[in-house]
Amino acid sequence: MNTLRFYKVTTICLLVLNLGGVAFLLFLREVPGPLLHQMRGRQFRAEVNNLFGMDGPQREQFEQSARKHHQSMRRAVTAQRTQLRAYFEAATLNQDRATADSLLGEIQALERAKVQVTEAHFAQVRTLLRPDQEAAFAQFVNRALKIILLEDLPRPPKKPRK
Repeated sequence: MNTLRFYKVTTICLLVLNLGGVAFLLFLREVPGPLLHQMRGRQFRAEVNNLFGMDGPQREQFEQSARKHHQSMRRAVTAQRTQLRAYFEAATLNQDRATADSLLGEIQALERAKVQVTEAHFAQVRTLLRPDQEAAFAQFVNRALKIILLEDLPRPPKKPRK
């Protein structure tokens, strides 16, 4: 009787474990946004290392530049979100055109700052490279732009037409 009970309990435990695994795969198909962003950043840094074949000091300087760029971009994006919300509230809900125009100028300034920070980061990366690594710089910029412009994200499947 003990053996029969052992097999029942084991079977039930394995069934629950399998159902849990299936549920995990079904419900967590996509990686959450911030985690996906972190994974993409780490993966890209590894790609850059492989692309250029950076030595220790180059890698450290690149990591420092990348962190500084990331922090600047996060500050700008956070400020831009706040300004965009205020802009649309002023433009659509409050019908306050003067405030909306002022906010639009601030939003444009933030976007300009993001572009300039990224351009400076690219220039700084270029200064880190040895002459034999220069040839891969264009490939680095193209790959970075795909990430910045979100061109490398998986696209959701298209819905079939009815």
